[in-house]
Amino acid sequence: MPTPGYTTVSVPRALHREIAQVVTDRRHGYRSVSEFIREAVRLHLERVVRPNLEGLLVSRIEAAVYR
Repeated sequence: MPTPGYTTVSVPRALHREIAQVVTDRRHGYRSVSEFIREAVRLHLERVVRPNLEGLLVSRIEAAVYR
């Protein structure tokens, strides 16, 4: 059962094994698979999703202002 305030996510076993190998190699600085995945998702949101959302908002504001 998940910790309160958290949820679980399923990943393919092969992907989990690959991430676990990265975590096992302490040079990368991860303490757990969960930590790795949290950072990966956070970085993806910062690099891909949020800039697209900001661009969409700017477009909508410009469209409303310059009608």
